[in-house]
Amino acid sequence: MLRAILSKELLEHLQSLRFAVGFVLIVTLFAAGSGVWNIRYREEVEKYRDGVEELEKTLKLTGRSGIMEFTMMIATLHLPPSPAGFMSGGYSHGLPNAVNVNASQVQKFEQQADRNPLLFRRDLDWTFAIGLLGTLLALLVTYDAVAGEKERGSLRQLMANQVPRDLVLWSKYLASMIILSVPLLAGGVVSLLVVSLGGSIGIPDGIGLPLVGVAFSGLLCISSFVWLALFVSSRTANSSFALLVLLMVWAVLVVFVSNSGGLIGNRLAPVPRASDMQRQIEEIWRTTRNGQEQEAALRAVRSEYWRQLVRQIEVAQQITQYSPVSAFRYLSEAICSTGISRFRLFADQADRYRQELFEFVEREDAKDPESSHKLVPGHQGTISAKRVEHMDEIPRFRFREDQLGTRLQLGTQSIVILLLYNLVFATGAFWSFRRYDVR
Repeated sequence: MLRAILSKELLEHLQSLRFAVGFVLIVTLFAAGSGVWNIRYREEVEKYRDGVEELEKTLKLTGRSGIMEFTMMIATLHLPPSPAGFMSGGYSHGLPNAVNVNASQVQKFEQQADRNPLLFRRDLDWTFAIGLLGTLLALLVTYDAVAGEKERGSLRQLMANQVPRDLVLWSKYLASMIILSVPLLAGGVVSLLVVSLGGSIGIPDGIGLPLVGVAFSGLLCISSFVWLALFVSSRTANSSFALLVLLMVWAVLVVFVSNSGGLIGNRLAPVPRASDMQRQIEEIWRTTRNGQEQEAALRAVRSEYWRQLVRQIEVAQQITQYSPVSAFRYLSEAICSTGISRFRLFADQADRYRQELFEFVEREDAKDPESSHKLVPGHQGTISAKRVEHMDEIPRFRFREDQLGTRLQLGTQSIVILLLYNLVFATGAFWSFRRYDVR
């Protein structure tokens, strides 16, 4: 019986105009987004390689100039672009991708890529296509699953055969999920083809597990909207009214809540303006003469600024992720190592690299018996001025990605939220349909 009902539901969906239009739009958006990402990724990889070469030159030049220079140099560390950005960009183009450091301090984060400010908007990635069009298509496919059949009289005929109601609802859910998986699967395949054939980069290595993770979390998000549509459709006898209610809910969850993060973050966790931070730095330069105290004060100001910035983003995410679309987006960012989690990882590794440089300076200084061994950053003559003998001993910065297990731990709360949405809406759908008047 399940197979017969499922086949009927699938055939109706395949013959509908809304499925055809949704299929074309989703596949087109997948392809267009991957094409745009391809161009930007190639540019960012080239700039990253140039930055790595420049860093190598800076380290060698500093080594030839003298050990003390490592406490005063400006070495720029670059964050490599994420190879999974076509699936989940995570607003990476709006976050710093470079930082200036020396052995004394992490100086400042900045954008090294010459990016157009007009591009500071949502990426056309997989999460955008699924979160916007995928969820909308889920409602359009399912809104009349119960109320529409009642209006046509087919639901009364079906239930006259003593078919279990739970079986009918499961068949409608499975049919909707199968039919919605078709454009998502096709879009994913087209996206991978565009990435692999659209330039010299090809499909990045190690993309398999993140791809599966994003696809699974996307289906969880779509599933919650299918259950929502079944629940609303089982609560009304008019399919048009059901569609109106669903579109209002979709607008709140997908458009309003998901895009209110910036406003919420500014209200609940305001961040000082960069100009205010610069004034604090200038005040420290004027009033503090002791080198160690000055460096400590500068480091504290910069650290506090970036701590508040990260806190603002985290507060916004904590609130907006109660939308299933936002939960899906943040989970995808964690899986793909993009967004704020990637920036936080970069900042931590940059600070560890600063510590490695400091320890390297101490080791090299200890080799010089003529040095006073008093490391006061920015003051000549306090430590050895000798050159570095072996350039390969100078620490090099290498950004290391988190393991997938660690990334999933970051997305645990989002997974729980998506599962809860599915559970609540599914429970409501079954409870309502069991009491639904099919006449």
